[in-house]
Formats: sequence, C-alpha cells, structure tokens
Amino acid sequence: MGHRSLRLLLRLGVVLAIIPALAGLSPARASDGIDHVTLMQGELAPGAAHTYPLTFSEGPLRRGWLFALVGQIHTGLADLTLVGPDGTSAAHWRWEASAAPRWDGLALPADGAYHLRVENAAASVLRYTLYYDQSCFCISKKLPLEGGVILFRGSAKPGQQVATWLAIDPGMEVGVQVAYRSAAAGRWPDDYRLVPATMQTDIQSGDTYRQESISFTADSPDPYYLIVEGRKGTGTVSFVAQAGTDASQPPIARLAPAGRSPALALAAAAALVALIVSLVGLLRLRRRLMS
Repeated sequence: MGHRSLRLLLRLGVVLAIIPALAGLSPARASDGIDHVTLMQGELAPGAAHTYPLTFSEGPLRRGWLFALVGQIHTGLADLTLVGPDGTSAAHWRWEASAAPRWDGLALPADGAYHLRVENAAASVLRYTLYYDQSCFCISKKLPLEGGVILFRGSAKPGQQVATWLAIDPGMEVGVQVAYRSAAAGRWPDDYRLVPATMQTDIQSGDTYRQESISFTADSPDPYYLIVEGRKGTGTVSFVAQAGTDASQPPIARLAPAGRSPALALAAAAALVALIVSLVGLLRLRRRLMS
C-alpha cells in the first residue's frame, strides 16, 4: 500500500477514535467561577465572609431569568447577598439554621456576571451547603442536594393544553409546581402564581430512569416555570415539553441522556460525517490503485 493510502487510513483511525469521546463528553464546566447546580460548602468564623463568582458554563446569566438560591444552614446565621453586574446588591436573604434545605429566588435584574457573598452574622461558627440554579433553556440538570430544587422554563399560547415530561434517575422522587410570574421583581414566592397541574408516573426502562408526566392549561403568553423539588435522592432530571397535546401521548422527542449536550451531539454527528467522507475517499483511492 502506498504512502497516500497509509496516511488516509491513519486519518480514518483518528476519526474513529474521537467519535466515542465526542458522544460521551460531559458539558463544559465554568473555569473561572461556580457553575449552576454545583455545591458550595464551607465554614466561616464569626464576622468572616466569602464571595463566590457565579459563572454559568453555557453562557451569561440573563435579565428576567428566575434565579434560585438553594441550600441549608447547618449551624449559625448567614447573610446571603447576590451581587449584581454593577457591584450593588441585587438581593439579600438572612437564613437561620434549619433541619432541611430551603430556597429563595428572584428575577435577575440585568444580564452579566453575578457573585454570591456569604457572611457569618452570628457569634458562632457558620456551616453551610448552597448552590444556585436559573430558568435557562436546559435539556437536563443535576439535582445535587436532596430536598433542593431545580428550574426549567417553557412557553405556550393561552388556552393550550401543555404536556411536559421529566425523565428522572432511578431512586429519585420529585414534586413539581408550575408557576407564572405576576410582578416585575419576580421575588419567590410573592411575585408568582401557581397554576393547577396534574402529575402522574410512567415507568419506562425502570433500571435506568423513571418518567413523570405533568399536564396543565397555559393561561398566559409569558414563560411558565417548572419548579422541580427533590423529595428523595439526588441525580439528573431531563425535561421536554409539548403544547396542544395531553400527557397520555408519548413525548415528541427522546430525552437527552444525562450529561449530554446538544452541541456535543452535533459535534459527534460532524465526526460521523467526517468518517463517511474518509471512507468514500479510501474507496476511491483503492479503485485507482487497483485500476
């Protein structure tokens, strides 16, 4: 076999080697800050404080997104300040020690970079576990803390029947609320209204995940928020929605496997195209060599 044929085979081998890697890669992590649904745990002495830069790995935080600060104060008293892109306080919460996780939220006031300042507001040691999430257009998210929440969003025309599906890792149990924002500030829960929703469990591939069906009637052209509360266990929750159907119908699309990104799926598809092109080239070269 000639040198050109050998180089082509080597190129083909490289393509074959990278396809599994592209298909199995996890989403990119934020390199210069804390990504969403990532635990922030720590201990602070009286009067001490720590500031966390919040960096969403899939892009900037956006004005109007529902932002959720979730977690638990194990001991002490915490002053929690969300610092906005202009360096001023966008929100402030004081959390006492509790036996279970809690959450507070607001609609982000501006696009840009945010920071979370955690300050010990008591004379005793502060111990905490926190994370944040936001109502991004994400296919799947990890629920990192039992008793915590994660957020999804969608939209539909008023009066439409909406069916949503959640694929949940085995061993998890969740509850779901559907809400619309009712005031500009978007402070949870005062500035949101809940709409009636029906939830049922459909067991599918029970050894790998469980599917929950949630149906409701849209009553606003504004985005709706799906608030998923973990009641048991931790793991990945995937989301898909369809307007104008009912929950008895199958999902309109297969749910993305945990940890997969649409961009990575496209990259894997591109690699497959490259493989096909290489194979075609190899066959053409073989014909020339044999003629």
